[in-house]
Amino acid sequence: MDRTATPTILGFNYQFNKSIIEILNSDDQTKIMLEGSNEDLDIFTNDKNIAIQCKYYESSENLTPSVLAKPILDMLLSYIKNEEINFRLYIHHKNIENEQKENIDIELFNKIISTNNKSYIKKYFPKLYNFEDNISKLFNKKELNKNDIIVIHKYISEKGNAVFKIDINDFINKIEIISAPSYENLENKIIKKIVDDGYNEEDAINLFYPNFFHKVATISANPKKDERIIKCSEFKSEVYNLKELLSTKWLSVLYSKDKYKKSIKNNLKIRLQNNSSNRVIYLDVRKYSNQDVASFIVDYVGKYNKKPKLNKIPFFIIVDDNYNNCSEIQSILYENYKISFENGDVARKFNLNKFIKADNCSLKICLRCEDIDNYLQMNLPNDLFVIGDVDVKELENAGVTSCKIQELSITDLKEVFYLGGKR
Repeated sequence: MDRTATPTILGFNYQFNKSIIEILNSDDQTKIMLEGSNEDLDIFTNDKNIAIQCKYYESSENLTPSVLAKPILDMLLSYIKNEEINFRLYIHHKNIENEQKENIDIELFNKIISTNNKSYIKKYFPKLYNFEDNISKLFNKKELNKNDIIVIHKYISEKGNAVFKIDINDFINKIEIISAPSYENLENKIIKKIVDDGYNEEDAINLFYPNFFHKVATISANPKKDERIIKCSEFKSEVYNLKELLSTKWLSVLYSKDKYKKSIKNNLKIRLQNNSSNRVIYLDVRKYSNQDVASFIVDYVGKYNKKPKLNKIPFFIIVDDNYNNCSEIQSILYENYKISFENGDVARKFNLNKFIKADNCSLKICLRCEDIDNYLQMNLPNDLFVIGDVDVKELENAGVTSCKIQELSITDLKEVFYLGGKR
């Protein structure tokens, strides 16, 4: 996992991993709504519905009322909408490595809802309490002050539970607080569960886990609620029947650099063995020098296209805002390495027909443009390699499985493509 990830990204990734372990541990009838309508994860079983909220606090040492305030207040709002739901707060905090259940009683609950956080009080309290008009009007203010907080808490204290809109004891009986394992330990639980399901550890790490993560993350982002509901048994079967990575864009998030490179190499190994495949390489050159890009292309052609008449000519689609960089790369290829290529150039304009029909060259190289994108959507490649931050959704939606490679130096790129060291 990328340890430089922001807390928000880390939280989402942790939520996705919690979704995966719930899917793996489910029975045949369980359904789950990813990015649920009640909480982060809504689980529907034969006997009850559970709404799970995930939180990841690496710096918090204890589950203090202030740490618990926001997630519990959020759950209270969900409870108001549906009192039949059972809630589970799955929260990691510092020094917790394994799951353990935390007790919540009326004393802790009262401490949580006695928060003095002005924004929490303004956002949640009008929905949780029945206030008289003289108190309600305070919430119309742009911002509550210290005296307002005192007045509001005094009112609640004097009126007691009568002003609370829910049955406090019923809510407490329907919520569990789980001190959750670290990101790494949760990931290890996923790998172990996949192995326990009958698969070897290497496939669990390099194939099934990233595919589970990809599908969970993709479905979670769907704005349509109905399309975020999965039947767990069918979901598991679908992923376990996949024999290649759906996408490698998540690997740089999931793995350390060494594990990331190893996974990319494993993914490329099979694809690179068949030189008769139609290969397209989208190459974002904005983070590399033109000389390094040319060196990578030369090494690639030298290994995988030694005999152009026997092999399919690879397409290198250069992604850059500066046309001059693409021209300079071509100049280096020709002048320094004597590489024959087709760039589709006719009077300084790109001619798709010339580019496609050329057959007496070692590679075809051009700057990304609408013409080449449209052509590839109509003539899908066998292999699509995407180096850098490049959007190829149209091709993926058309059924092409891409291998996405991000955040690697030219030396690392040569390593994962089995090209040896840097020139």
